[in-house]
Amino acid sequence: MFNRSFLYALGLVSVLISSCLDMNHRGAGNDIPTKGEVTMHFDRSDSFVIEQLIHQFELEYPQAKINPVYLSHQELLELLNKGEIKGVFLHRSFTNDDKTVLGKKNIKVRSVMVFKSSSAFISNKQLDITPSKQQIIDWLAGENTIAAQSLALYGKGGRFLESIDSLLKLQGKVLKRKIRSCNSPLVVINQVKTDPQVLGVLGLNWLSDDGDSLSLALRKQVNVIAFAPESSIRVKNPPKPATSEASSGIAAFTDVYPFQSQIADKSYPFIEPVWGYDVQGYSGLVSGFLSFVCSHPGQVLIKKSGLYPALPPHRTIELQ
Repeated sequence: MFNRSFLYALGLVSVLISSCLDMNHRGAGNDIPTKGEVTMHFDRSDSFVIEQLIHQFELEYPQAKINPVYLSHQELLELLNKGEIKGVFLHRSFTNDDKTVLGKKNIKVRSVMVFKSSSAFISNKQLDITPSKQQIIDWLAGENTIAAQSLALYGKGGRFLESIDSLLKLQGKVLKRKIRSCNSPLVVINQVKTDPQVLGVLGLNWLSDDGDSLSLALRKQVNVIAFAPESSIRVKNPPKPATSEASSGIAAFTDVYPFQSQIADKSYPFIEPVWGYDVQGYSGLVSGFLSFVCSHPGQVLIKKSGLYPALPPHRTIELQ
């Protein structure tokens, strides 16, 4: 029963994805949506959840093989513009200008939003802070609004730093805070854990999965920073929201964490939608993987990981 429903959902989502940009995909390759081998590219900040999605997809389709390559946001865009990518997940949607530029290079694109994530700020256990968004911006511009000296990032910051640069530019400011570039999320955690003068930023998926022992262990080593609400009204000693379930009983104007419920209500200030792009030029394994991610099983897995699904799954209750 599950397989029949899943295959129906997979076909339906494939149709939806195909209609996103209304492009006619023709061509032939050595792969089809459920069989073959293909290399796909992903933002390195999402690697924790992507590995889970690929594992589940390959369990469902044993003759399918996804080879993931994890790069920075800028590196992904460069490869895409060169036509060297078949499928990619990016932390941005394409503008009409982007599509025009790619179209001139004969790069046909189909896209769909797959989930929403956030940039989670973390601090040493000794540093208990609840900054406002503006205090973070001022701190990154070199002001002493927070008792820390540097920021540890996975890689060179990718889409997060690109967004920060835009926010600073809007206020006539530039980035002056020292950046520590780390070669893995574990190094970011260690830098923050061992030095109270260091803040860190990680993709939410590394900290939000309540069902994963590594994610839980990482979260216990640091403070996940909550932001002050965009109001002067504060609730005294508010309860902390769960990471993977929306918290319906929390009053307005409580501190804002980077988790599912605050992504859903858009109260967290650093939310990043993640889009999947199929540039194979035909209905191959990339479209099959995108269809799986957007299907009910894929979106349930995303919700379980603590991210916010693009198509939130709903519970069905049967009355006898």
